[in-house]
Amino acid sequence: MLVVEVIRVGFYAAILFVTALLTIQQPHFVNLDLISPIYGLLSCAFIVHLFHVWFFDQALRNWYVKAAIFAFDTLLLTAIIYHSGVSQSIFLFLFLVNIVLCGFVFRTRGAIVLALWTSILFSILLLLGTDEIGQKIIFILGINNLAFFVVAVLSGLLSEQITTMGVELKERGRDIQVLQDYNKLIVDNVPTGILTMDPFGKVIHSNPSALKILNIKENVVGQAVMRWFPHFNDYFDKTTEPAKLRAEIIPHRRILHVRKSDEEKRIYELICSPMREGEGNLSGFILLFEDNTELSRLENDVRQAEKMAAIGQLAAGIAHEIRNPLASISGSVELLFSLLKSQTDDEKKLMNIVMKEIKRLNGLVGEFLDFVRPEGSPESQINLNEVVISVIELIKMNKTLNQRVNLVHDLQSQKPILGNFNKLKQAVLNILINAYQAMEKKDDGKITVRTLDYPEKVILKIRDEGVGMNESTVKKMFEPFHTTKKTGTGLGLAVTHKILEVHGAKVYVDSELNQGTEFVIEFPSNQEVVNSKIELLTKDKNSTEILKRGRS
Repeated sequence: MLVVEVIRVGFYAAILFVTALLTIQQPHFVNLDLISPIYGLLSCAFIVHLFHVWFFDQALRNWYVKAAIFAFDTLLLTAIIYHSGVSQSIFLFLFLVNIVLCGFVFRTRGAIVLALWTSILFSILLLLGTDEIGQKIIFILGINNLAFFVVAVLSGLLSEQITTMGVELKERGRDIQVLQDYNKLIVDNVPTGILTMDPFGKVIHSNPSALKILNIKENVVGQAVMRWFPHFNDYFDKTTEPAKLRAEIIPHRRILHVRKSDEEKRIYELICSPMREGEGNLSGFILLFEDNTELSRLENDVRQAEKMAAIGQLAAGIAHEIRNPLASISGSVELLFSLLKSQTDDEKKLMNIVMKEIKRLNGLVGEFLDFVRPEGSPESQINLNEVVISVIELIKMNKTLNQRVNLVHDLQSQKPILGNFNKLKQAVLNILINAYQAMEKKDDGKITVRTLDYPEKVILKIRDEGVGMNESTVKKMFEPFHTTKKTGTGLGLAVTHKILEVHGAKVYVDSELNQGTEFVIEFPSNQEVVNSKIELLTKDKNSTEILKRGRS
């Protein structure tokens, strides 16, 4: 209705403009007595419609007000045509415009009623405004009245079709909006990260999971995907300017990516697919990715546990079978040596070698039995910082290690953990000795030991700047008897892993050749669980003491 009112006022403004233009351009041929009523009628029209617009909201609720406005306009147009000359008036077409507008508001029935009202007024106007009588008047009346009713019917039908189309468009719009909302709901809640990119690798859209996985808080739209996945640099066609991603060489693959922000290695599995338009033109790419770091670590833990279980079952029996013959051999050799009447220096030397090797084998078997022997869960509340400080003091007194290495510690942890102090001390000592041995040929360098508190866990990080390890060595480093040292037994890190495993700790190793190695050890630390266990142990201890007193 507002559009109708604007069109209506626009035509009145056009009439005013044309009348004023004729008055200005041809002042000598214009009769002011004839023009003045037109200005008066136009003024009246503007005033009426001004009030109509002013009370527009109320007028929309009253159909008779709108009908009265259309009837008034027809009467006003009749008066204007009468004063401007019936036979030569340029404003006759406004009758048709008024009927068309009425058809849009009141449909076919209202347009026909207005056409009848217009026909009556036009017929009276034509009969009173001309002296011509005869077939010409009848022809003009017939043609114009027919035009009024034809336009009324057509405008009504057009209005009904437009209304129907409008309703359908609204329904389609609602359906599309529902689908868009549903699609957005799915994309926003899917746990997989989703990034859409243009052909140049710039991000167009991202879902919340993508920002969460990549630990990003700012808006990523318009940024290059190589910022988080630099491997995409290999998939660009450098012959174009600017360079475009080549859809035919982008693989579905696992990508190992190092996050420089926290120096933590993360493993992402990516699927990148091209997006094509109807004719097959490349419009961009969709990138799906997941953070499989924890899954990869669990897989490694499971493989390590399976290896240790198999080795433990096999070696436990072998170690027992070796220890008994060793004891017999040791006793027999000592007896034979004592029965010799004369003992030369060479014989004594050979005897010492034999006894030394028997002792070494016996110690090796004992160490291995300690490794495969199951241990109970630790129940003592300890401070990890105290363990680290105790180990550092031992390291500083060991003159066999490279004293040129700078050992730096940053102990920030405050949470307690459940553990065995001496066992953890042995585990941390083994790792630090390995770090020193990896830097034995360096004149300088640094080993950093840090403890940090995280939600429900305490983390110990030990990083060196030594020779590092390749991927194959990292995978086998915790296996018994696997060593890269000439004199090593290969049990040090295996025992260390067993101790940490008993403490419920997770061990992650990040190493690169000639770059150094970092051990990240995560100890579980839930303060409430620790306190409850300590309280339970205290109660059990008190109960035992009371029971003993009662018996005594």
